[in-house]
Amino acid sequence: MLAVLFAYPGSGLLLGWWNTESGGIHQFHTVVWGTHTALMLSVGLFALTVRTEQRVATAQQVGVAMAVMMTVFFGSVVIPHFGEPGVGIDRVVFSIMVLVLTGVVLALHPRRGELLTSGRAISKPMAALAVVGLAVAAPYALDQIQIQLAADLATDPHSAGGREHWVEMASAALTLPLIAFVAALRTRGFRLVAWTAGIGTMVFGAASVVLPEQASSPGVAWGAVVLVGGALFVAVAEIEAQPRGTLLLPLTLATLLLTSVLGLAEATQWTPWNLTLKSFGVDRPLLVLVLLALGAVAFHALTRRVPVAVKEG
Repeated sequence: MLAVLFAYPGSGLLLGWWNTESGGIHQFHTVVWGTHTALMLSVGLFALTVRTEQRVATAQQVGVAMAVMMTVFFGSVVIPHFGEPGVGIDRVVFSIMVLVLTGVVLALHPRRGELLTSGRAISKPMAALAVVGLAVAAPYALDQIQIQLAADLATDPHSAGGREHWVEMASAALTLPLIAFVAALRTRGFRLVAWTAGIGTMVFGAASVVLPEQASSPGVAWGAVVLVGGALFVAVAEIEAQPRGTLLLPLTLATLLLTSVLGLAEATQWTPWNLTLKSFGVDRPLLVLVLLALGAVAFHALTRRVPVAVKEG
């Protein structure tokens, strides 16, 4: 039920690119929040229904994502704005119900005793990348929270009508590096969590590059950095997760490298790249690239390790 609940806003991951509401000013917010709810919550909750015992890291992911979301929501919206338009007792009760249901899901996990532990050995490279990501994300998140605290919920287009775009951006920005750190703990099933954090970061970066002028977008330069950072994190995770002699490792690294290079080409408006794709009628090359990359990385993340055949002789 919770997975379906978060799947609705999660549709913004794909549909948000074409959101024309209010002249299209909500595209960046819709895409980023859709990525957060789809990957961090909905996909995680769905994944817990399959091979649950092996999804300790996924349960940790859901717990962290929900904790960050509720902390930012209550601290930035409910407490300072309670009683204003769109922030009534009904919102509070609904949020508490979602929080309680999530707690029940985690409490029923067959390996709930491992949810507050790390795996066999923490990955230092992955943890280092997560810490760097948090150092970059924290100032951005604080800026979004300050905007929310000062917003007029009746007139601000990103806060009126029950919208909480500033809070949503803060939650998403803080959750991505924290989920990356969860993956670095290397508990059971950490590989899928690493992909989730990496893909989410790459989409955040891609949206910043494609929609640099929209509210909350950090712009082209930072977007390119975030895009490459997400790809680098997944690459490091794959190197640590895959044993030697597997076919998926080079395929995965090649996919991530191609995505990063072409993403940078779009970010810098490299003329040959733009002219080539736009000659085929593609007006948003990086958007098409990201959608293709999402399919590719999802395949790699969910496919079992395929050993490379060694010819006897």
